[in-house]
Amino acid sequence: MINVLCYGDSITWGYNPEIMGRFDYKDRWTGILQHTLGDPYRIIESGLNGRTTVFEDVFTPYGKFGVGVNTLPMVLDTHAPVDLVVLMLGTNDLQPHRSADAKMAARGCRKCIEEIIKSMAGKEQKAPRILLMAPPVLKQPRGMMSAIFSHDVAESQQFAAYYQLLAQVHGIEFLDTSQYVESSDVDGVHLDKQGNYALGLAVADKIKSLF
Repeated sequence: MINVLCYGDSITWGYNPEIMGRFDYKDRWTGILQHTLGDPYRIIESGLNGRTTVFEDVFTPYGKFGVGVNTLPMVLDTHAPVDLVVLMLGTNDLQPHRSADAKMAARGCRKCIEEIIKSMAGKEQKAPRILLMAPPVLKQPRGMMSAIFSHDVAESQQFAAYYQLLAQVHGIEFLDTSQYVESSDVDGVHLDKQGNYALGLAVADKIKSLF
């Protein structure tokens, strides 16, 4: 069995912008991924609302536990052995109170990648393979998201370039999600049901090419 750990934020958690709740597992992109790949694969979903790459958030109850690089070693060891880590973080780094940009988000992802590379969470205590995914480009934030993401649409368009370069430097796999999905018109940040479906299929195709 091939174990795939999907590590991300609320998009991986399956946030439903229409009800401000959570999609059923079968409608989350990770659930679509599991259904598409089937029994030879085990998809391990580790998404958390508000998760950043390296930035602690005083506005959420998670604090340091909402920092991706902090909890990643624990999650890796919990689910070991892991064949592949699908890493998609950075959107929450752009929240204006952090004064961060896409380049800084990529640097944060680099820290996460380094944690994975030095881990022994893969088969035979080796490091797992890594698929780095550039998050979807933001639309104009609406509703509650307009107070959280006030000026980050243009900056999010830079994710793909920085993340692709990061993947090349580290010799890992890369996927630009904006080539397959758009953020929902409902809140401008998360994926709707159709977006989750499209992303699940795109990631499945990518993973099939790796194994």
